Amino acid sequence: MRGKLARDEGCYSGRWGSDQTASPYVQHPKIMIPVLNRPFFEHLTDYLKKHNITDIILAVGKLSEQIEHYSGDGSKFGVSLAYSTEDFPMGTAGAVKNAERFLDDSFIVFTEIFSPILT
Repeated sequence: MRGKLARDEGCYSGRWGSDQTASPYVQHPKIMIPVLNRPFFEHLTDYLKKHNITDIILAVGKLSEQIEHYSGDGSKFGVSLAYSTEDFPMGTAGAVKNAERFLDDSFIVFTEIFSPILT
């Protein structure tokens, strides 16, 4: 059985493209910032796959085209990706509501802080 994950980007790990606190990487969505020579996105998908979570919904906003161009449908990472685009920052609950059409009865929400993959 495939697991499903959601956030505020099936994984819904949200609004990764809009924060300006990640300077000097402000020209990149946070999920694309290099960590150990790979975009954070790759570490996240590896961790999720390890736990049988393969349906991922990315809540994206500003700079979302960089994420979509790099990640595509997720097949090259062994996952299935869907994108929920925000026209303006909606916060965690708003991002989940915006992605509602992709969600079923159970899902997990991850925010920008996700320490287990680096420990």
